[in-house]
Amino acid sequence: NPDFRKIMREGIEKFNDVVEDVFKKRSNGKNARDVAVLLGLAFNGLWIWLAMGVPEAEVRRRWRRSVKLLLESD
Repeated sequence: NPDFRKIMREGIEKFNDVVEDVFKKRSNGKNARDVAVLLGLAFNGLWIWLAMGVPEAEVRRRWRRSVKLLLESD
């Protein structure tokens, strides 16, 4: 459905913009967009895990670890 794709794409871009802005303020801005995209991919993938029945505690642990790894690599 083209309308659904458009709405989803706009949501993804908005998420990326917000996270990119946070990382630009946090550091010299290098790799900020890449970090935003990676966090978005992790976030969306973890929603799929929840839908597939992975326990919420495990999903939360993975999310925290993913964010920590990306912050350390900046």
